[in-house]
Amino acid sequence: MKELPNADKPFFSLRFTILIATILIIPFTLKTFFNYKLEPSIAVILPSGAGKINLNEEVISVRQLSLYGYDSQGDLVKIDPEELLYPLPDRFIYAIASNNFGLQQKKIEKIWIRGMGDLGFTKPLEIRRKTASPPEKKFAKAWMADKLQALELSPESFLVRYEEKEINVNTGEEVSRAIKNERIISLR
Repeated sequence: MKELPNADKPFFSLRFTILIATILIIPFTLKTFFNYKLEPSIAVILPSGAGKINLNEEVISVRQLSLYGYDSQGDLVKIDPEELLYPLPDRFIYAIASNNFGLQQKKIEKIWIRGMGDLGFTKPLEIRRKTASPPEKKFAKAWMADKLQALELSPESFLVRYEEKEINVNTGEEVSRAIKNERIISLR
């Protein structure tokens, strides 16, 4: 039987292995220190949304984003994100909501880096965010208003609510629900 050439040599050299490790450590470090607010490389860090779920005894705590519109009587009606965002995939709802549905006002976002206080850094890292131009904001408002009107809801505004639910692991029943944050997005 014939032997393969260079069968006694490793497949990758030590230099190549160190280079790959260095390249992969950079996005890992950014994702770890920036508290998951940045995704430096989608091809390197997958799957999206992976993370730990807090488990206390037999109860898990889950954060949830909900959208509500106002019907003709002014009552809140829950909106299905898939219907509201179509043709955009509903998996983008958290990113879109964090940007106030394209109406973001802040140009600079402050991010605190975990562990940097121990190194003597007490100021947050300031990251410049692209904000929509006035015509882009006008278009986003009109698009959202049309979507709300198609759902027979008021095109004036809608509510974005972040809730934290506690669910019993054994029974699957919701134990408690608390509103953590909510804001009204005005479209006029």
